[in-house]
Amino acid sequence: MLKHVASAALLALACATASANDALDRIEVISEDMTAALFDAMVDELGAQGADTDALKRIIPSTEWDAPMREAGQCVVDEFTARIGEDGLNAMLDKMEARLPEIKGAGMEALENMQSLLPEGMSEADASAINDQCGMTQLMQQKMMNPEFMSAVMSLMSQN
Repeated sequence: MLKHVASAALLALACATASANDALDRIEVISEDMTAALFDAMVDELGAQGADTDALKRIIPSTEWDAPMREAGQCVVDEFTARIGEDGLNAMLDKMEARLPEIKGAGMEALENMQSLLPEGMSEADASAINDQCGMTQLMQQKMMNPEFMSAVMSLMSQN
């Protein structure tokens, strides 16, 4: 489950648009929304398995970006622009923004299918390599592996 969550979150970071500032702002909003959807989906999945998730909901980590996230996000924008051009980034970002409303609350399966939003010629491995190179993978893993949250998740999983 966590592997799929991390993968979907990283794919959410693979978006950008023509203007660097606009691209960074858009990718930040999409990433924050996608990460929140991932955390919600994790909690909902545990709840569907019978776990009492009230306490877990109160300790979901913040999805807000900080300065290191913005720096890594700018690198992702730059690398994707170099690889697929501004038009490819705009198209991918537009698709992702259009899909966000249906993804929120849709569960893990919908989030796992985000890879289909990558443009032609860009594989999941390519997107992951860019995120790794830019340091985004490590930053997202740190956010998602928040010790208090993950401890609570693991405890609930072992009870069910």
